[in-house]
Amino acid sequence: MIPNWKYQTPHTVLVPYMKSLQVFPEGILGALYMETVNSGVKDIVFWGGVKLIDFDGFVAFMSSSKVIAQIYSVREGETVKAVGYCFLHEVDGVDGARRSFFGFCFFKDYWGKREVRDLIWLSLAYWFYECRIDVLYGITLSDNYLARNVARKFGFREMAALPQFLYRQEKLADATLVMLNKHTFTPLYEEAVRSGALEIGERMSQALQEGPGAPAPGYYFK
Repeated sequence: MIPNWKYQTPHTVLVPYMKSLQVFPEGILGALYMETVNSGVKDIVFWGGVKLIDFDGFVAFMSSSKVIAQIYSVREGETVKAVGYCFLHEVDGVDGARRSFFGFCFFKDYWGKREVRDLIWLSLAYWFYECRIDVLYGITLSDNYLARNVARKFGFREMAALPQFLYRQEKLADATLVMLNKHTFTPLYEEAVRSGALEIGERMSQALQEGPGAPAPGYYFK
């Protein structure tokens, strides 16, 4: 799929969004935006303020130098199909003390499938080990119980209730702040690999053997 790429399983692959990496055809961002709208999650993924995004805003956001984006993908025969995307934004700090907010979106045809679970593992590992993030923060609607339950399964802790924090559907809605740090994530990830709950390639297995939380070379921060 992507030669020597660690962040893939037999059925899924996490693809960094880079114009120099021609895994998807030109216009992929337009397709991602339309699937986001069709899945009915645009106002959940992109809430309030600058995130009330139209098509042009979506393209600008995903292409911004201040956003680190990846595309969730599955293998269908010899082809790769986008089934969602994720991103880091508002990244701040230095190696050893770097935090970021994150967002993710899966298209409705894949909700509840194993591929979603595998791709969340891969994206979290990519952020912690490649992007050198130490702490992740996320904000979700308080009544989005599916997202909150999924977050707990991957080690996120709910840190605070945020009353009337998100602007959605012309009114303010309650939100929940969640947090995950690398030290909490690493043993959960290693256990998923050891138990076979997450099938990864030999290269990633070797990287894990280098030691708990051993960082891979960073692509974004020097």
